[in-house]
Amino acid sequence: MNQKSRPYSRRTFIKNMALMGGAGTLLASTAKAMRFGSRENPMGSPDARRSQGYRLTPHIRKYYKNAAA
Repeated sequence: MNQKSRPYSRRTFIKNMALMGGAGTLLASTAKAMRFGSRENPMGSPDARRSQGYRLTPHIRKYYKNAAA
């Protein structure tokens, strides 16, 4: 078979799939960057960003007690 009778070869298919994958990734990252919402504080409220830190709760104490036994 010559190349003119098969215009859509496996190589062409794989090349096109790679291009579509790259275009999809580009569109997804662009959409994520351009999402709409509050622009005043993009990180959320200041209280939401603060870490609560390590807290020794009753179920953690129970776990430590059982682990030490």
